[in-house]
Amino acid sequence: MVIIRGFDEPNGFIKAVERQLESLNILAKVNLTTKSGKPIRRTMKIKGKTLIGFGVEITELSENNSILLQEQGIGGKHKMGCGVFVPM
Repeated sequence: MVIIRGFDEPNGFIKAVERQLESLNILAKVNLTTKSGKPIRRTMKIKGKTLIGFGVEITELSENNSILLQEQGIGGKHKMGCGVFVPM
C-alpha cells in the first residue's frame, strides 16, 4: 500500500507516484493493483484519521533501480509499512 497525501483518485495518484520515481531518477512502469479492472483503494486508520492509498506494482526496473526503490520507498507512512516495496 502506498499513501501520498492529497491524492485519493487513481489518475492523480499514478502521476504523483511517477513524479516521486522521477525524483529518484527511476524509470519504470507504474500499475495500480486491480480487481475486475478497477484500482483497489485501500484505507488505514491512524489516531481516528482515515488515510487513503492504493496497492502499487512497479515493473520494468533495472537491478540498481529496484534496490534503490526498496531502500527509499515512496509515499509516506513507511514506519507503518506503507510505500515499502519487496521483489515479486
